[in-house]
Amino acid sequence: MSQFNLVVIGTGAAGLIVAAEAKKKGISVALVGNDRPGGDCSYYGCVPTKTLIHTAKVLHYIRRAPEYGLPRVDIQPNFDQIMAHMHRVVDEVTSGGSWEPWEKQGFTVYKGTGKFVSPHEVAVNGDQIRGEKLVIAVGTESAVPPIEGLEDAGYITNVEAVALKRLPQRLLVLGAGPIGMEFAQLFARLESTVTVLEMGDQILPKEDKEVADLLRNYLKDEGVEVHTGLRVEKVEKDGDAKVAIATQDDRILRFCVDEILVATGRRAPIEKLALE
Repeated sequence: MSQFNLVVIGTGAAGLIVAAEAKKKGISVALVGNDRPGGDCSYYGCVPTKTLIHTAKVLHYIRRAPEYGLPRVDIQPNFDQIMAHMHRVVDEVTSGGSWEPWEKQGFTVYKGTGKFVSPHEVAVNGDQIRGEKLVIAVGTESAVPPIEGLEDAGYITNVEAVALKRLPQRLLVLGAGPIGMEFAQLFARLESTVTVLEMGDQILPKEDKEVADLLRNYLKDEGVEVHTGLRVEKVEKDGDAKVAIATQDDRILRFCVDEILVATGRRAPIEKLALE
C-alpha cells in the first residue's frame, strides 16, 4: 500500500490548489481524479461557457452596429466554427488536459473514483492508498429533478451543452439560476428560440428582485421567453421533439422543443465515496 502525507480526492480547481500548496511545503501528495486535471470549470463550466458567451456578445454587438453609427452587417453564425473556437480555447487553457506537468512536479496521480475503505485508506481502480490527511474536493454535478418522462425523453446539462454538434432550433431551459440564464441568453444570441421555465416567482432567485426584473426585461427584448411560477409535471416524446407539460395555477401549458437543458441546481456527487 502506497502512503502519503496528503490524499486529495477531486482534481478541479479546489483540489489542485490544495495539492499545489501542500507540495510547496514538502508534503507528499496523491491526487485522485478523472482522466484530466481541472474539473468542471475547465471543461464544462467557466472556460467553455465564458468563451461561448463572449462569442455571442460579439455577435450581438455586430447586429447592433447601426446603434453605434456603423453600417448594418448581415451575419450568419456558423455553429461548427463557434464550437471549434471554444474547444481551441479550452485546449490552450488546460494544456490539452495532460497530467504530465503534474507528474513531473512529483505528484502521484490515480485516475478513477476514490472509495474509502477506512478513515485513512482509499481504493482507486485496484490500488489502495493511505493518507495521514485527506481532502474531499469533488465539486458538484447537475441536480436533475425527478420529472416523469424526463429520462426517457432525454435532456442535456451544462456538460452536454458545451459539446453539442448542432445548434438546437428550439431550446427549453429548466431553471432560471445563473447557469440557466447564461445558457438561455447565449443560445438565443446564436439564434435558438429559447424558453425558460422557473418554479419560483422570479429568475435568479438569490438576487434582488429589481436586478432580476431588469435582466428579465433585457432577455425579453432579445427574444427569450421566460415563465415563472410554474411546475413541470412530465415530459413526453413527440417524434423527434420533446414536449414538457407544466401547470401554472389552474392552467396546463405545453412546450414543444428540440432539446431540454436542465439547470435546476447542483449537488455533491459523493455517493460512490463510501463516506460512512
